Amino acid sequence: MSSLFPLERFLLGDPLELPEASLHELHLAPYAYSLYTQHQMLEQAQKFRAAHVQAQARHALVKHQLVPLMKAWLEMGLRPVMRKGFALAEFEYARAADRFYGDVDVWFPEDQAALATQMAQDLGWSLEWQMDRFSEQYIHQFSSLISPNQLITLEIHRRLVIGRPLAAIQTFDQQIAKGLRLQDWEGMTIWLLAPIDALISAWIDRARGDEWGRKLMDILDARVLINTHQFSRQMVLQRAKELGCLRTIEVVLKDFDPWREICNLQQPSRWQRWLKDLQTWPDFGSSRWDYLYFSGPAHIRETWGQMVNVLQVCYALRHQPNMHQLIQSLENRPRAQGDTSTAKAQSIFRGCRRMLMLLGWQKDSCVPRALSVYRALQLEGHKPHFVSGIRRQGTALLGHAWVELEGKPIYGSGDEQAPSQFKENFRYPSKT
Repeated sequence: MSSLFPLERFLLGDPLELPEASLHELHLAPYAYSLYTQHQMLEQAQKFRAAHVQAQARHALVKHQLVPLMKAWLEMGLRPVMRKGFALAEFEYARAADRFYGDVDVWFPEDQAALATQMAQDLGWSLEWQMDRFSEQYIHQFSSLISPNQLITLEIHRRLVIGRPLAAIQTFDQQIAKGLRLQDWEGMTIWLLAPIDALISAWIDRARGDEWGRKLMDILDARVLINTHQFSRQMVLQRAKELGCLRTIEVVLKDFDPWREICNLQQPSRWQRWLKDLQTWPDFGSSRWDYLYFSGPAHIRETWGQMVNVLQVCYALRHQPNMHQLIQSLENRPRAQGDTSTAKAQSIFRGCRRMLMLLGWQKDSCVPRALSVYRALQLEGHKPHFVSGIRRQGTALLGHAWVELEGKPIYGSGDEQAPSQFKENFRYPSKT
């Protein structure tokens, strides 16, 4: 099977060609260079040579930062397992530059994640986010760190799956761990997921972390893994059964089936996502409700306490296109007995985020989240600022919105780096 989907036929002009700008926006330009070169289409390849060289240089810089950290972890007796984008680029693709990735993801046994995080900080990595005691039963990530050269975001995982029941997740992780393979790399021996487990865990990430979404890179990953390691559809289903995630993989295959050339890249609607969650509930529960289940009574009160606020913001977004006027329409006088503590601000952020998630707004929800947080903070007597910014990624223009208190994003919101990553283009109230 030389090609799983029509993507390569599109790139080669049979019968269609994807526009050059689209290839850059989708991070496929380096891959296009390799593909055109392979097929001796040198004139087309030349258009993407610069993108390929740039991707090679970035990957080399990532490795330069990552190798010393990996060696330090191994010398301490820890077991880091590289997975997802970086691992696929480095060990599965013919050329690492062909596979774009953002974060670098490393999985540790649960009892090693804290030490691994501390060691990274000792080597100059800065802590961006770390799991707190309220989310310890739910969150699969333990921490997020930024490399000394500010190039890499490193995600340290303590589990492979979000959700519950915990016993099912532990069984999944244990079965995956039994199949780990050793790999010689840069003068050391590291662990990687078995290829079939890498494919299955990636699909589960999309189902649970990305709410059943799909990316074009998934097509290339499936092609590389399946063609290189020659596992069949039945082998994947059998392995999914052993791992306890058969229902999830069966639902994934309805929209994304490499062996039958089915590839639906359309993001499911909210109701479709709810239905898929219901169909796969017996595997690992529902990520929406599990967040509340594990958070405890305090976080449940936080969430439902923001319901009216969030619904009002969502209604306003549908009926007022002008952002300045929209924010003005949401403003109210502060409560007489408001709470302006940092803890309350963090509580408001958590409540708004979870309520939006329950309403189906997990992805691309920065604007309703920031507006909801802004309004709730103002009612408590804070003096927040709603801020939005943009940045260019290739030829694509990305936007983001966040809330600042006393000139800084709310600590623990995940937006701490936003002012340095996005060029501010809107602020309310404006600076005086």
